[in-house]
Amino acid sequence: FIVHSANATSLSKDISAVVHARSSSCVVRGQPKRHLQCRPTSHLLSRAGSARMMSSQASSSAGPNPNQIPWYRKLTELITYGFPIISASCAFFALKNPQAFAAIPESAITVALAVLMLSTGLTLSPQELMDAFKRPLPLFLAFVGCYVCMPLFAIALSNAWFAADKQYQVGLLLLGIISGGQASNLCTYIARGDTALSVAMTSLTTLSAVFMLPLLSKLLIGRVIAVSAWSIAISTIQVVLVPIFFGALINQLFSKFVKRVEPLLPVIGVCSTSFIVLKAVASSQSLIVSSGANLFIPVTLLHVLGGLLGYFAPKLLGLNETTCKTLAIETAFKSPALSFVLAIAHFPKAVAIPSAVSILVLAPLMASYASILRYLSRSSPPSTNQ
Repeated sequence: FIVHSANATSLSKDISAVVHARSSSCVVRGQPKRHLQCRPTSHLLSRAGSARMMSSQASSSAGPNPNQIPWYRKLTELITYGFPIISASCAFFALKNPQAFAAIPESAITVALAVLMLSTGLTLSPQELMDAFKRPLPLFLAFVGCYVCMPLFAIALSNAWFAADKQYQVGLLLLGIISGGQASNLCTYIARGDTALSVAMTSLTTLSAVFMLPLLSKLLIGRVIAVSAWSIAISTIQVVLVPIFFGALINQLFSKFVKRVEPLLPVIGVCSTSFIVLKAVASSQSLIVSSGANLFIPVTLLHVLGGLLGYFAPKLLGLNETTCKTLAIETAFKSPALSFVLAIAHFPKAVAIPSAVSILVLAPLMASYASILRYLSRSSPPSTNQ
């Protein structure tokens, strides 16, 4: 802005000098004095107007003045960027004070998850969701990442860390073969990824768990984990698809209203996720404490390796940056709450400890990743349809 203003001022002074020279008598070296015929100066004034217009455009393209941003937008951005700190604080508070959340029913997690999905759906349109389900390559990569690559990472890490502890091995394998987590949609939105595509990927891996979980558990663990196809389908429809499509429909019918409240949507997602973390960590506190620090490194590595593969594999295939970010979050983000429930139902209690540790570390880890990506892409507008 300063450079353009200086250029405009300099150009204005040059124009004034030229106009003055052309309106007065000029001496041509080696010739007698004479009046030179002056050309019209309208084109010079036009150039001055153009310079002012360029300067104005430059100042507008520099973005809004930070001092002119409403206070509530600053607050919502602060909460969004503070998502990692908020989720980590909630996790450790629940770890130290589990009794504070004992009276909260388990069904409250389902309600909070539905609110999270509704806030995600409000950022989309029905057409964007339908288009996302028509992209076979990213959906195929999400499926392979969830049910091929992550189980392989789990095998390698469990053999490296727990060669002498079969229960921890089984627990980490169960975490590796579980479907994707729904909170990945919020992290994708915060990271300015493709939210509609993230919803499609989560729905695909969740519904695929009906046949993939029994198959992988038999191949890798040696025991078939019975999964109710009807229960998973109904849960996916009720908790994920219905709130998201309902939110997208509201966005379609009342777009002006949604546009006004859009800055609050990430805050709603952050609050919903933080509540889920509080209740989930409090419920599994005794298992997390009993595990010690041995499980934190392999569990964290499992998610980090999934995120790295999810980013660089589509990058090598030529997919755009938005899709790569979305796949990275989707691959890394498992559903530890589901694997925790299955471990308690089908195995000794120690098998559930890796899932309990994942509940503790996953939300702060992925929230940090999403906030970093949001900061790096702050000069670009959010995109959900690339």
